[in-house]
Amino acid sequence: MEIEDYGVKSSFVIHPDNTIKLLFDLFAFILILFQAVILPFKLAFSYETENLTNFDYFTDIYFIVDVLLNFNTGIYNEGIIIMERNQIVKEYAKTW
Repeated sequence: MEIEDYGVKSSFVIHPDNTIKLLFDLFAFILILFQAVILPFKLAFSYETENLTNFDYFTDIYFIVDVLLNFNTGIYNEGIIIMERNQIVKEYAKTW
């Protein structure tokens, strides 16, 4: 299937294939894996350190920024790249 450009673009919307965004998403995946290992360990053994607490704050902020970035990142819809923020928000509202 061929990908077509939608044509209408909002300001400051990131292309979905942007390398920096893909690296940001990869790092988010690594954080999820890390949390999947650490969180059960912390709950089972009541293990808490200042470093882990700071890392939890960092992770929370990272995922909040990730949500905001996702609302400002273009999406593919039936082979068409949508780069208009209003349409992106509508698509996310339909799928959440």
